[in-house]
Amino acid sequence: MVEKSAGIPVKVEIKTHIEQDGKAESFSFNETGQYFKMGDTVYIRYQETNPIGKIPVTMKLAGDGTAQIRRHASSDLRLVFNPNEPVTTKYSTPAGLMDITTRTKMVNFTYQDAPLNGGAQIDYELITGEEVVGQYKIRLHFTE
Repeated sequence: MVEKSAGIPVKVEIKTHIEQDGKAESFSFNETGQYFKMGDTVYIRYQETNPIGKIPVTMKLAGDGTAQIRRHASSDLRLVFNPNEPVTTKYSTPAGLMDITTRTKMVNFTYQDAPLNGGAQIDYELITGEEVVGQYKIRLHFTE
């Protein structure tokens, strides 16, 4: 078992597909990250590079079939994905806190220790108030 303080370097490929207001966008990027395993939970940490700068991201993939993504930027975002029920969290923005809800359609996670590699597929709706903001698909793949 890998201790949380001794992460293993991995290559991370992330693809995101977003459908909002009848329009679709896709994003893809490759980053270097760290793999951690604690019990039956895997953590993938990486720095997302975008025009604003680098944003620290942690993806938590739990053995119970749930997942979380946390983006640590000027607006702190934590999304929780539970295919059994919608989950509401607080989105911390410079303007204040806002409730956001994820309605998870699918969470799928696979990995192997030797050679270390794996991936996650997460499909969900993002909701604010009673309004569906968009449909999202995240595809993450990592290799040592």
